[in-house]
Amino acid sequence: MAIAWDTSLSTGIDDIDDDHKKLLDVINVLGTDDDKSREELTAILNDLVDYTRYHFSREEEMMEQHGYESLEKHQEEHGFFVAKLMDLGEMLESEELSITRTEASAFLSMWLTRHIRWSDFDYVSCVKGKD
Repeated sequence: MAIAWDTSLSTGIDDIDDDHKKLLDVINVLGTDDDKSREELTAILNDLVDYTRYHFSREEEMMEQHGYESLEKHQEEHGFFVAKLMDLGEMLESEELSITRTEASAFLSMWLTRHIRWSDFDYVSCVKGKD
């Protein structure tokens, strides 16, 4: 189930939107390319983990610089997502490949789009100075 980027996911912060687009692209590759081997999917998932950590770090730094008061809650959500990525990595090693990919893609797409629309949109006015 590929998720396409649309304006409903735009925070209006170009760097953050670009990161979100890249994350969605990688999630879509993980869930839609049936020709990938377990090793190739593991590499894609590792890239996703690395880019997710980079994005979350950048996002959290931006929120901290602007005094976003719900930063700790946001960091907890980020921690949950990274932990889930790690769990998916373990599943990828031990379970049926097609089921794991389908479950992973569905969960990751759903979580990321909800997180953007609910949690990320919450910090936008603080970061843009519109409190």
